[in-house]
Amino acid sequence: MFHFSVVTNWIDKLLRTYLPDGWALFIEFVLIGIAILTVYAVLALILIYVERKV
Repeated sequence: MFHFSVVTNWIDKLLRTYLPDGWALFIEFVLIGIAILTVYAVLALILIYVERKV
């Protein structure tokens, strides 16, 4: 099974290389928020599509 820790560690190291710790953490939180909202929107679109098909 794929572990997302590989991706998250890579993003964390990349951001901390170029930015101070506070800004890197802030950008990580923003990226997580965008990811959650995107998943929520895609699920809503799928549910709307399925409802219209029935």
